[in-house]
Amino acid sequence: MAKQKPFDYADFHFRNIYKMVATLDSESDRAVALIVTAWLDDALSEMIKSRLVKDKRVIDEVFRFDSALGTFSSRIKLAYLMRRFSKTVYDNLQTIRTIRNGFAHSRENLQFVNVTISSSCEKLCLKEFKGYKRGKNDSDPRRAFIATGIGLLGFFVEFMWAETMSVDGKEDYFPKFMKSMGEDTVRMMKEFKEFDEKQTSDK
Repeated sequence: MAKQKPFDYADFHFRNIYKMVATLDSESDRAVALIVTAWLDDALSEMIKSRLVKDKRVIDEVFRFDSALGTFSSRIKLAYLMRRFSKTVYDNLQTIRTIRNGFAHSRENLQFVNVTISSSCEKLCLKEFKGYKRGKNDSDPRRAFIATGIGLLGFFVEFMWAETMSVDGKEDYFPKFMKSMGEDTVRMMKEFKEFDEKQTSDK
């Protein structure tokens, strides 16, 4: 599994999404589950830290692996209780966490087509993402997992320092963001891919 570099969120751009997805093409299903979840965990941590007192020593201490916020699970729960995102986002993150744990703790060559994993992927918000359906009755849980994970990552980056819901909590900005991100991401990924290919051919 290739080692992933941490993000520079200030310079994050949709081009990064194309490049990130491209790096997953050659990875095993287990690696995809671990890598995408690690990306989300990293972004989620930064999203939480954006609302904390800027005391690096204390923050580093509580985010240590053996401290209160040392797990993906604890960070999901805290961010939800801080109103950093809605119950819909919370549920999707918990589903992704469950899928990641299934891969991480299995001694078998687990794949996304496994009944337990694929049924969990059916709960993800972007299971109908373009490219998810290969045929009328065929599903691609791996693509559903990647699409939802990348969508959530984009959402975290977009709202890193902003509110994700209306003040009264009645309007959740997540569904609209994910809906718009679907077609926009596909279009931009295609444009960036064509641009990169042209740049390579011109050299």
